[in-house]
Amino acid sequence: MWFLIVLIIDQLIKYFVVSTKLNVPLIENIFNLMYVKNTGGMYGMLSNNNIFFIVISIVILIILGYYIFKNVERKTPQFKIWQIILAGGVSNLIDRIFRGAVVDFIQLKFFGVFNLSDACIVIGVILICVFELKEFLKGGNNKKSSN
Repeated sequence: MWFLIVLIIDQLIKYFVVSTKLNVPLIENIFNLMYVKNTGGMYGMLSNNNIFFIVISIVILIILGYYIFKNVERKTPQFKIWQIILAGGVSNLIDRIFRGAVVDFIQLKFFGVFNLSDACIVIGVILICVFELKEFLKGGNNKKSSN
């Protein structure tokens, strides 16, 4: 369910951004909403390699999807977070396939231009790391207390 919610919201926003060629300065020189086509990776690295990123994305998403549905309990917060991460990846893949580039629209002076999918992926990975660290430390504390 979280997968579909994120995917639909992100694609609707991107549709609006592309159709309006959005360019709205919100906080001058700090925060803007603007339409940018990204044919590369993060910060536009390896620009004009859309096919490469499509292939890599498909491979990563298949592996990630397999891992999630085989190893993550469905009723945990981690499962919801993994769905959000996967939705972000799929949404950017949809952009690459149907728009020829990822649609970015959030510009922060100190961070570059990104989109909702990118934010979902980054925040999701951070949350998964926090959960894993918490579990690791919890397991580590139990081992220490049993000695």
